[in-house]
Amino acid sequence: MSNTGRNKRLASFNCDVELWEKFTRQCRDNSTTATAVLIDFISHYVDNSLDDVH
Repeated sequence: MSNTGRNKRLASFNCDVELWEKFTRQCRDNSTTATAVLIDFISHYVDNSLDDVH
């Protein structure tokens, strides 16, 4: 069983290594995490509010 907590799902996907490294570097430069950015994106995506993504 995964250690993701109640009402959470562990997500996994394949991504180009260079793209992922650039993404995580940008996250660090912005004092955030890949998880936080992806959750924010997903929330805005399902609400049809991508214009509000930070």
